[in-house]
Amino acid sequence: MTPPQFSQILEVSAGNVTRAEGDVHPLGNPHYWLDPDNGRRIAKGIAGKLAEMDPPDQAYFQQREQDFEKRLAEAEKRWDAQMAPYRGRKIVTYHRSWPNFAKHFGLDVIGYIEPVRAFRPRQHTRLS
Repeated sequence: MTPPQFSQILEVSAGNVTRAEGDVHPLGNPHYWLDPDNGRRIAKGIAGKLAEMDPPDQAYFQQREQDFEKRLAEAEKRWDAQMAPYRGRKIVTYHRSWPNFAKHFGLDVIGYIEPVRAFRPRQHTRLS
């Protein structure tokens, strides 16, 4: 069991991938946990697997997952309210860490500022 099997994985590469492209992840962006929906899915998956491995404690694992879900739902209400003014905003991030977060909260990532050995600064395009 791995948490990604329960998550929505973005930016899965197609074709050949090389380090010349920077910090790439051929199996998809590993920062999937920055989306609360993925956190919810991961918690359910972990609770299910723990219950499978330790059936006598199944009720305990379910209770803990339900408690996590309740706390996450409360936090998500706050986060949604805090992020509402920024919905639709264009943002630039340092690393490709934020696609799941951006998708969840309605942000538009238009570029990344991450040094890539293969590129010199003058080769970067203007973001507008």
